[in-house]
Amino acid sequence: MAMRATDSTREVSIDLRGKRVGPRLDTIPLEIQALIIGSLESQHFRKALKYRLVCRRLKEATELAFRDRLVTQIHFTVFLDDFSSLRDGNRQFTLSPREDPRLEINLYFSSFSEDKKEATFSYLPRTTLNLGGNDGVLTGDIGVRFGSARFWPLDSICVLLWRRTMELYLARAKEDEYPRPCLSHSAMIFDFPYMDDVKFNYDNLDLTIPWMKLASCLISREMRFAKYLKLEASRDLEATRWRHSNPIMEQGLQIALRSDIVRRVRFEKCFKAAGYRFICDWPDESDWQINPFDRYSPGHLDWFFEWAEYVGIKLTTCWT
Repeated sequence: MAMRATDSTREVSIDLRGKRVGPRLDTIPLEIQALIIGSLESQHFRKALKYRLVCRRLKEATELAFRDRLVTQIHFTVFLDDFSSLRDGNRQFTLSPREDPRLEINLYFSSFSEDKKEATFSYLPRTTLNLGGNDGVLTGDIGVRFGSARFWPLDSICVLLWRRTMELYLARAKEDEYPRPCLSHSAMIFDFPYMDDVKFNYDNLDLTIPWMKLASCLISREMRFAKYLKLEASRDLEATRWRHSNPIMEQGLQIALRSDIVRRVRFEKCFKAAGYRFICDWPDESDWQINPFDRYSPGHLDWFFEWAEYVGIKLTTCWT
């Protein structure tokens, strides 16, 4: 049996059987509820999206948590490749084809609409260059050259590429030369699926989209990938408790397996295997799976911590 009591400051719920008094859900500030939901580990945070179905109060708190933690960390990417040289002021970089140079041209989160139902992502003149171990961020007056032709302003090329990409996306056209933009979050890149109510400002390069549709789309893909990562992690030696008859050999193996370097190698192997399974089962998705330890990827450690929990590893140090 439960009773309810009120005073001038708060409302409480009294459980007469358990003799416990606790605050009702609607007496906890919305921002605190959102902070609690937003503090969940990634694998649990994804599942929190279904909290919206419980009641209006949790719906508001969950949406606030997802806006603050997830939507603001998303960015959209198109790639520029097949160029031969870059010029930054008086410096010129000639690239060989075997380096497979690629420029990431991104739209970053900029704002929510007044009713908080739409999110806008905007172009910034900041481009990420992927060259194996020689990656970097390009800003300022950059020139790019294709073949032996003249140098073209990189910023102008980026603007033209985004306009053409979104023109084809909104027309739902499929051309190999202009693939769909990619949806990037937590060191993962997926093809941006065709969605309704997507708007693009061709002058300012602003992409506006209902953020709940966007979050649902992203979470469903990350949950698929997490399922494969968990499967691969279940086969890890630290998860299977390595059965050996020789106690001395087992002790030495435990020490080796607990090395940070060895764990990193094993994680990367699991990550790639999970990515391969994901692509095989969902062939329409992009195969551009960014290495989870890419230092330019936000949330690049999220998947490692999740893998560690699946394996059963208790981490005592923080990776950087």
